[in-house]
Amino acid sequence: MILDNFIVPKDNLLGKYGDIDNEGNYKSEIKSSNQRFGLFMSALSGGRASLSLSTCSQALNALTIALRYSCSRKQFDNPQKND
Repeated sequence: MILDNFIVPKDNLLGKYGDIDNEGNYKSEIKSSNQRFGLFMSALSGGRASLSLSTCSQALNALTIALRYSCSRKQFDNPQKND
């Protein structure tokens, strides 16, 4: 999705670390744009960690189900058995 020349109303902005003045200029306590970017991205780290933990847990459950099924599955009758 690309938003080009899209204007967000000032009331809808999330301004925890910065704000827009009446002239439309961005103001922030954090002067370095790299530090601001790092701060915003760090908020996503917890979500990434929980997502990877959840994925590993689901993969382990899937493996357990597959192994149990493969141990109980019977594909052919016993070829040694003569009726």
